[in-house]
Amino acid sequence: MLMQPSQAANKINLSHKNILLFKYICASIKRLIMKTLTLKIPDSVDEIDVKMQLAAQLFEKGIMSSGQAADLAGVSKRVFLENVGKYGVSIFGERIDDIEQFLHG
Repeated sequence: MLMQPSQAANKINLSHKNILLFKYICASIKRLIMKTLTLKIPDSVDEIDVKMQLAAQLFEKGIMSSGQAADLAGVSKRVFLENVGKYGVSIFGERIDDIEQFLHG
């Protein structure tokens, strides 16, 4: 059974500063661990579009960085950032709907 970072840090008696560093490292490692997902989709469905939709959602939720999302979609980071808006995701942290509402009142 895996321990929470704070439990592990307390168990090995780290200072407060080192506990924060330890928690940061544990969180970073957790973000790097990936699973493999296999999907069966009809031939008529565009594979890149499906990957971009999934990558865009994970990017928007902050689960993946733009680079990780681009890797998932199988495109370069530049291509991902240039096209993610087509999926309703802003690279500026605001949703497209929110920006349009702000602009058009």
